[in-house]
This record gives sequence, C-alpha cells and structure tokens, in this order.
Amino acid sequence: MTAQVATPQTPSEGLLALLFPSPRRVRELRKQADTQQDFWSALLKDPLACRELERLAEAIKELTLPLARAKSADELERSIHAQLHPYLIWKGKLFDLILKTLSGAGPEAFLNEYGNAIRQIQEFFHEKVLSALDHEDAERLESALYGVCLYSEALLRAILEKGPDAIDPDAVKATIGDFFKADLLLMTAMLIMIGEIKPWRWIVAPSEPAKILALIAQQAEAHVDAIEDELMSRDLELRKLLEQSPGPSLTLEEYSRQRGLS
Repeated sequence: MTAQVATPQTPSEGLLALLFPSPRRVRELRKQADTQQDFWSALLKDPLACRELERLAEAIKELTLPLARAKSADELERSIHAQLHPYLIWKGKLFDLILKTLSGAGPEAFLNEYGNAIRQIQEFFHEKVLSALDHEDAERLESALYGVCLYSEALLRAILEKGPDAIDPDAVKATIGDFFKADLLLMTAMLIMIGEIKPWRWIVAPSEPAKILALIAQQAEAHVDAIEDELMSRDLELRKLLEQSPGPSLTLEEYSRQRGLS
C-alpha cells in the first residue's frame, strides 16, 4: 500500500528542515529567517541556536553514514544497533532545541506545524522514491514512513494535549524501540535521496543508492510491522489516538484494512 499524500495547506518549511536537517537546508533556511515571522525563523535568528542546529546537521551525516554504506541486510541491522544510542542522543538534542521555541507558541500551534511538516515529508518521499526505487520497494519505504509519521504525531498529540498519563507506558515501551529504528532508517533514506550522504562507489556504480534504499525500505517496513502487530493486540488509548490522528490522510483502521491487518 502506497500511503496517500495530503498536499499541505500551510507550508511548514521551517519545521520540515529542522526535522530532517542538512547543512545546506539549514543555511537556506537561515537566509530566509530575517524575512519570516514564524517561531522557527525566530529560533534561527538566535546565533547560538543556529550554530547548534548547524552542528547537529553535520553530526547526523556522520551518524547515518554507516547505514548508507551497509552492503547487506545483516550489516545494515548491525549498523542500526551500533548507531541507535548515538541517534537517540542526537534526536534528544534536536527536539530540545525545537521545544525551546514552544514557550510562547502553545502546544496547538506546534501540533499544527508538526502535522503540516509530516504531510510535506510524505510528499517529498512520494516524489523521490518513485524515481529511486522499483514499485515494490517504493511502496515499502513510503508505507514505513506513513506508519512512523502516524505513530509520532499521535504520541506527541497525546502527551501535549492530555499529559503523559494518557498513554499506557507498557504500550510505548513495547513499540518505541522499533519506532526509533525505523525513524533512523528513514532519516538515512532522506539524506541519501537529497545527496547529503553517499553509499560506497556512488560515482562508478550508479545503482548503489537504489540497493541500499531497497534494504532500508525492507528493514523499515519490518520495524513498522512490528509496531502494528503490537498495537493491534492491545485495546489502548494509543490505538484510539492513532485512529483519530488528523495529520496523515488515512486512519489507522483504513491503513490496516488496505494492508490486510484487520
């Protein structure tokens, strides 16, 4: 199933660039910040915050490079295992930087921006994967992205709107590891597709990016499937939130029906 992509009604280039930072995109966003009035531009007008974001954008390239250069599914899984803890530290620093902008914005403004960014991420992948992969692997990568976006928005919405007690901690504990592994794989895929990191022999073997992207698609789909299997076996508030999440264009119920999960 290829996830349906909703065209964003309100552009959210700032948050999109922050969620998938690259040095080039950060520089471009910084140049635009002086003429923008949103709170993402306000963050980039802060020299210390901007330098930290630039540092994180450089760091993610080095962190994901071992995944981009894996030559087999086993090697890719070993790279995920080795890089997961550093990635969690990196992700924590990135979100700490982002959440500092919320002091005057309020949770609903953030959730609206986050939902818009999710739709732009889906749109970007929809455009890129069709030219980078065959139909089956393109579906896998896009479907994995949809599942990760649905999970992350539902979790953030529950915490920001209802507090951390709204979610069963056992459900989160049982699924969060697979979520972060899929998230790391999708971050790597994004950086490959925009040319920030390059697999081995990129120049002399033009098919190399497609090979690693296919491996990433298969592994990311497997981790998202594991999340779905766990959640489908539970009657939890998280399941309800996933079904009602306003960001993606399909509900979890419809998504599951199309994939034959229910």
